[in-house]
Amino acid sequence: MIRVIRAELVRTKNTSVAYFPLLGFALAGMGILTSYSDAVRGAWQALYVTGMAAPLTALLSGLPEKREKTCREGGTGIRQVSPRLIRGGRLIVLLIILAAMLACDFGTLLMPVAWVCAWIGAAGVVALFGVISRWIGLIPALLVAVVWQLTGTLTAEHPLWFLLPPTWAVRIMLPVLGVHSNAVPLDPGDPLTTESPTLAAVLCLVFAALAATAYVFIGTPRTRPDRSTSAATSHTGTWAAEPAADLRKGRASTGAALSHTLLRTALTPLTLASLALIAVAGSWTADLAVHLILPLGCGIAAVVTWTALQPAWWITVCRTRRVIPGVIVWLDVLVAAVGLGTGAALALRGTPLLEVLRVTGLLVAVGAVMVTAALALCVRTGAGAVIAATVFLTVLSVTLGGSVLADTPLWLPAMPAWPLTATGARLPVALVLGALLLTVSTASAHRELRRAAAR
Repeated sequence: MIRVIRAELVRTKNTSVAYFPLLGFALAGMGILTSYSDAVRGAWQALYVTGMAAPLTALLSGLPEKREKTCREGGTGIRQVSPRLIRGGRLIVLLIILAAMLACDFGTLLMPVAWVCAWIGAAGVVALFGVISRWIGLIPALLVAVVWQLTGTLTAEHPLWFLLPPTWAVRIMLPVLGVHSNAVPLDPGDPLTTESPTLAAVLCLVFAALAATAYVFIGTPRTRPDRSTSAATSHTGTWAAEPAADLRKGRASTGAALSHTLLRTALTPLTLASLALIAVAGSWTADLAVHLILPLGCGIAAVVTWTALQPAWWITVCRTRRVIPGVIVWLDVLVAAVGLGTGAALALRGTPLLEVLRVTGLLVAVGAVMVTAALALCVRTGAGAVIAATVFLTVLSVTLGGSVLADTPLWLPAMPAWPLTATGARLPVALVLGALLLTVSTASAHRELRRAAAR
């Protein structure tokens, strides 16, 4: 087993999974920053437990499954080693990395009990979503994780919480951190203040044991070979030499081919669905666009775009290099469409013209920065880092930009929330910083796309 664990550590080295403990330092840093404005110690850690834990844990367990699928298990299928042993070693490594990440988070703030309880609650989630990612893929598993997190957070204080597995990882942390499931501090006489986390811990350990068993014994689904019995047809005739291709015509058609490829991805229905949500959101139009659609949409758009273009990227760039700025412009157009749709919805609701122009302009500028930065990160490191950053920025936008912290200097790090927080004297600062960041992110995306074609 030791050799299997060593082999898994070698596979994990220099991948996105190996850098997950750094997320713990980021979360601890945000906890230290917000502690100066919040009376509750560990308020940011409560937001992690109630808003980010399941998606980040699913990402941690899903990335190795995507790696193994891409590399075809590294040839271990033809070696004399048990696949169950390999999966067991992989799970042990993931649990170690999870413990390191939580130690960097809670340990930095000197909260050892919270660290242990958080690891107990997340251990089963790692194993469960590893199996889910193995069978349906990383992106669908992350969507399931979001639903899992919302279910657990919304029902964590229900009288029958012990019957709902998604609530256990949240419930175990509430009395330890001294907060409700919405991260509001507990009152001195609240029953949760005296509740022992023992029951939730036992439930989490039982769930972890069952999920670990499933992780080890449930392998990768097998694909059925093509058993078509249709008779093969042969065509005979006179072969004629084809005329030489017109390079200018091929280059001219590259833009149309790029648009055709990207229009067939999930971006088209997702963009239309986002515009529909904005249209029917009513008084929540700006909040929905800024806190949810903008950060999540930029990350998803970058991942979907690069996933669609990566297989034929080298040959596409060989035909014409104009496709590199074309991809960036395509993503900027999507962001502009959402921004203009939001502005139109606000204008129809009677919002003053200057306010509509401010929100729309900042939405387009901030969205362009985020989508180009996400594209550069996706090309360089893969989808895992982009998804992790997307989840982090979404919670950051809601936390710093959607609360009283927006009235403090902490509005500046919450860039996704600038369309709502950059008012008055903050507007010139946001515009200047946005222009600088857009220049840097666009140049980075162009450079990474060019390097990807040379690899």
